[in-house]
Amino acid sequence: MSGRSSGGIAGSRAVRVVTAALLAVAVGVVVAIPLPSSPVPRASAAVLPPAPGSWSVRTWSPAAEDLLAALTNDTRASAGLPPLAVDARLTWLARWRSRDMAVRGYFSHEIPPAGTTVFDVMRSIGIEASWVGENIGWDSAAPADATSVMERAFLGSSAHLANILDTRYDAFGVGTYRAAGGREYFTVIFMDGTADATLPALEATGRVSARMIAGTHITVRATISGGAYPDRVGWYFDGRRIGSGPRFSFTSSSVGEHQVRLVVVDAAGNVVRRTYTLLVAPRPA
Repeated sequence: MSGRSSGGIAGSRAVRVVTAALLAVAVGVVVAIPLPSSPVPRASAAVLPPAPGSWSVRTWSPAAEDLLAALTNDTRASAGLPPLAVDARLTWLARWRSRDMAVRGYFSHEIPPAGTTVFDVMRSIGIEASWVGENIGWDSAAPADATSVMERAFLGSSAHLANILDTRYDAFGVGTYRAAGGREYFTVIFMDGTADATLPALEATGRVSARMIAGTHITVRATISGGAYPDRVGWYFDGRRIGSGPRFSFTSSSVGEHQVRLVVVDAAGNVVRRTYTLLVAPRPA
């Protein structure tokens, strides 16, 4: 990144999801926080939630999220557009995006190291939509001011404002995170379709063979649905952690019956544990 260190917004992204590909529609980069040249008209009847009075580092702020969501819908009302419904799945996914950028020190619509996007993640966890968009930004303002500063930055960028006022969207989620150094990250994810006001229950199942030959490799797989974005996926062999991720390969020379455990923790702190029995047979003579 370059530009002022007081804050930044990355070019918004909106895509149409088709059967086999994603089509990029709008993308541009704005690094320094731009302020709108003139105030954006507001719906005078809007009642906005209060700004966060405090915001601890290494946490998200529901108050900041509620305020940015209300400001977003206020802007849409000023343009004669219906409000967007808050989707609990998108809220937790946006929180994960903000935290991931803060903790791993990057700022992009592309998620390292593979360069995937939030749209790929949505599809992988079963969130179906035809149109999706994402606005991301950060600032270093005081907690009480951070949300309004971020909103002005979004409104001052034509690409980000286009996402906010897009008539194709029906639902959205706002996620925040305050990094250890005090920088506040904001992610807004938009989509068409019906919003889920509550988070579906986290479900996870493992695909583990019942038998393997000692010294050979076996691959285990996890299928995960519902819940918030899966934050940690761990595999354990007789209580000892051996790997992570939805797919993992390992080997064992310990002949006998063993327990393979899958543990999935989502961003909301929900946990699912599944245990499977694996027989390690001796190599043929």
